[in-house]
Amino acid sequence: MLLSWSKHRATILSDPWWQGPCFGAQWWLHPAAHLETLGARGPDYIYISHGHSDHLHHAMLRRLPKTARALVSDALDIVGPIADLGFDVIPVSAKAPVEIAPGVKIEITPTMGGDTYMVIDNGDGICFNFNDAVHATPDDYQARCIAELLSRYRASDYLFCGYGTASHFPNCYMVPGMDAVATAEKRQAHFNQIWARIAAVTKARFGFPFAADLAFFDEELMWANEPIHNARRPTDVFKKDKSG
Repeated sequence: MLLSWSKHRATILSDPWWQGPCFGAQWWLHPAAHLETLGARGPDYIYISHGHSDHLHHAMLRRLPKTARALVSDALDIVGPIADLGFDVIPVSAKAPVEIAPGVKIEITPTMGGDTYMVIDNGDGICFNFNDAVHATPDDYQARCIAELLSRYRASDYLFCGYGTASHFPNCYMVPGMDAVATAEKRQAHFNQIWARIAAVTKARFGFPFAADLAFFDEELMWANEPIHNARRPTDVFKKDKSG
């Protein structure tokens, strides 16, 4: 994800991974990423939200210019490994905004499971980059997290938030009597509803559901692709909820 807007400008690349596999050779990207927006200038900063290899992708980071500075929560143990790749790392403390360019402030807040989210405030607009740090947490934790955030920021002009998880547990197990297709549909509907709720609560002007489409190529799991991809999209759920 590339985040940039003016009047006050800083270009932030979030969790870059667009070449090669991750988690060994288990995960592959398709289709190829749309890289034209990167341009020749390159990012000013690279934000790494957490240490999973689809977010902290060492092979990808080795290819990126070391003129970009890395933004990382000081609560995570990934500062050293990123510095070892040749980046100047800026450790950011929770609820302690850092000015990264004139008029542009960011903060990085840890959540559950060693994850973080980023807030960007350039004086004209506010971006909440929740990535996959909020939507998969328990409902009460989500509520506290967002309430605390909104006590310091009025709303989100731009919201980036996932709407699924990296697997479709419990559908990797065949439980006697379980309707596997119905379980897959219900699970995806659950995450679509959460995305819609987060977009509504944060009062997002523009909401971007992302980082959740997946397909299984194992013969025993390919059946799950049909109910997952034919479920209603999170934006459809949001529109329906908003219209009443």
